[in-house]
Amino acid sequence: MAIRWAAEHWGVQLERQPGGRGTRGGLPLMGPNGCTAAPHLRPICTVHTCDVNSLGCKKGDPAWTRRYFELREQLEELDYDW
Repeated sequence: MAIRWAAEHWGVQLERQPGGRGTRGGLPLMGPNGCTAAPHLRPICTVHTCDVNSLGCKKGDPAWTRRYFELREQLEELDYDW
């Protein structure tokens, strides 16, 4: 999805990573040091955090969780307008 988004919206051709966790198609942009795509090229991935995905919050940090959802709401509004 990020590969297509980068090409269609930014004219950037992202390359699938030959090694690291990106093999077998699961995380094609994941290199040995993390994602190889800039955040603006992967908006869906950028809003993902493991804590929110698994727990629905950042454990032990309600202020961070509140700010995260404020920012995520703003991103959703921007995406809707796009």
